[in-house]
Amino acid sequence: FKQEGQVTLIFHPLETGQEIKLKLRYSGEIDESVAYLDIPDKLFYQPKDNPSLPFILGKRSAMVEENYIYLTSEVMWYPSAVPPVNPMAPFCSGKDFTRFKLTVENPGELIFLSQGKEEKNKKQVSFHNEDPLTGISLCAGKFKRKYISMGKFYAYLYYLKEQPFFYNDLKQADNKVIIEAYKDLINYREIKGNPPCRLMLIEIPLSIHSFFRTRKESSDFAQPEILFYPERGATFDLDFKQMKKIYRSNFYTNDEKELQSHMLSRSLELLVQGESSRYNEKTGVTNWEKNKYNILPVLVKDTCYTRSDEFPVINLIIQDILKEEPVFGASIHEYTPTANIIFALRYMEKHSLKEALYDKKLPEEVLAKIIDLKKKDFLHYLASRARRDQVIDLLRETCTVPYQVTFLEKFLEKFKEKFNTDILPFTRKWYAGKGLPAILVQEAQINKIEGDSLGRYAAHVKLYNPTGIDAIVSIDFENVKRQNTIPSSSSIKYLVLPPHSCKQIKMVNDNKYDIKLYTGISYNIPIQRSIGKIITFMADTTTGIFDCNPTITTPDPDELIVDNEDQGFSLIEPGKILNELFEKEFNRYYEWPHNALRWTKNYNYTYHGEITKSIHYKTGGKGSYKARWEVTVTEPGEYEIFAHIPLIYTVQPPVLNNYCNGAILHYTIEQEKKQEVKLDLMNKRERRLGFWVPLGTFTLVTGKTSVTLDDRGSSSQYIVADAIKWVKKKPSTNK
Repeated sequence: FKQEGQVTLIFHPLETGQEIKLKLRYSGEIDESVAYLDIPDKLFYQPKDNPSLPFILGKRSAMVEENYIYLTSEVMWYPSAVPPVNPMAPFCSGKDFTRFKLTVENPGELIFLSQGKEEKNKKQVSFHNEDPLTGISLCAGKFKRKYISMGKFYAYLYYLKEQPFFYNDLKQADNKVIIEAYKDLINYREIKGNPPCRLMLIEIPLSIHSFFRTRKESSDFAQPEILFYPERGATFDLDFKQMKKIYRSNFYTNDEKELQSHMLSRSLELLVQGESSRYNEKTGVTNWEKNKYNILPVLVKDTCYTRSDEFPVINLIIQDILKEEPVFGASIHEYTPTANIIFALRYMEKHSLKEALYDKKLPEEVLAKIIDLKKKDFLHYLASRARRDQVIDLLRETCTVPYQVTFLEKFLEKFKEKFNTDILPFTRKWYAGKGLPAILVQEAQINKIEGDSLGRYAAHVKLYNPTGIDAIVSIDFENVKRQNTIPSSSSIKYLVLPPHSCKQIKMVNDNKYDIKLYTGISYNIPIQRSIGKIITFMADTTTGIFDCNPTITTPDPDELIVDNEDQGFSLIEPGKILNELFEKEFNRYYEWPHNALRWTKNYNYTYHGEITKSIHYKTGGKGSYKARWEVTVTEPGEYEIFAHIPLIYTVQPPVLNNYCNGAILHYTIEQEKKQEVKLDLMNKRERRLGFWVPLGTFTLVTGKTSVTLDDRGSSSQYIVADAIKWVKKKPSTNK
């Protein structure tokens, strides 16, 4: 054998099916520097992890001291065939399933805790896990213990002081709250027969640190059968006094047991959230913080792994598909995309998934979103070649064999055998390809079927891909009133639009509301939008996907439109050059409109635009911030000018109420001279929102002309820049 640092290479070849038994003796000190090699230096060396605490806690990855021991697989304290993380590409980390047996000799006064069944005598304590695990932990201290039984499930709380940190605040709470919360969690997440029979909550010193890992949705505080929690709950976002005050007001009760039961229920909710929110009253922005104590990974056993040397991220893709299938449905973030979605799409314009996985400069949140978008493309492509439920069944059949590593080739062979489609060429293009397609919606209508006894509706959608890259889309004509869409429904179509192709999709359903179009990895933003409206009656009940010719449209010579995404649009703001030098682009975009003091971008399918639907907005100011639309007039004459005033979805009710209730927008029409127009949005709110609103009729000569919107207005009013339209008026025919 050969040893290089933490790695031991054993030169003993094995034939298929052959086994070998090895005995390895090793000793020495724990090397904490081997931990978290995948964490960027800027984050790793950040001295203060929790902004709510006034002091620095320390960053120990392991602890072996006289009165306390803390070891996880992260520091590789025992031999394993697969390292806990791939530092070059963390999202491609491997897995191995092992039946561990751990023996601790001469435990003394310390209580030792680890995964598996415990056997104990005066000289030693041993642990043996019946089911294979991906890793084990060891913790020891002078613990006290409380426990609660829930049928076959036992939850143990280990703490270091006389009482748990929450004892005085929750000692009268009903323990049934814990049982009900656990049952609700199991049912909601559909963790059927999968949870461990034992869960240990173990208190650890504050100097012990871990990092949130997006691929795990938690940190290394979440281990098989174990959740490590901070000493005295110091870093938990829990304020029992404030909580009691709120619940006393909300529930109109002073009953201490009832109040504490509500507080206990809320405390348990914090353990099953991947993120927690903090609202900033000054900016109106809700900041989301990752929850390092998310317990969900502990409750869901890690029992399978799909391996591919060519596509090392495929296990994460497949497991996420299967995990999300029970709660299939559209995410609201796809209608109003997050900043991570926007930057993920921009990155994929010039980079592949393969490049992203190894790009150290790419933020983890953006990489996670790239993987999420690629996952949907992978599933939607497979669903375009077979029914979605059949694809899911085949994935479960081949990739969820308990405690086994399955090779992707097995799934590819089964798919080809069952559906007569070789998906390996697509998978290679999906993994290494780069560039974005664009999808033009050339027709989208819903018609009531004439004379249909069932009262059904027919939806016709025509999509055109003018680019040289395949586009993968899905169209959902389900009833929008239903909470969860059935993935296998015949009213959901998955299709591939080859380069420069056009297809017409015809569907029939009882839905008269809308059609949901998901465009995925493309130039189209938002990546999901509602399209279609009821036109009239029709007798056509044909269903299917048909090749067709794209509609050739010629621009109306008497109509000019400049959108905020066009070259004729520009922003004017104080200190713009200096701000662009020092400001991150993330800071100029937020998924929900908020109290923005500078021009900020927002996307929604209700805004104007063919491929990208966006606006620039800010709250009212003194007129120094401006948006300008400029166009060249080639035919002199009378032009009526319109502004597109969209409906703004926001989480700030005071702002929304004043957007069209007494708000005035200040426009300046400029060519040879300037003319100011005040647009009063006080009346006819419903008619104006989402429509073209006239600014007036103006005489224009040949040459450049512009419309400028400035930010004069109250601080509770939105100033919105979307699109401007010039329409040439035809000469009057009256004599």
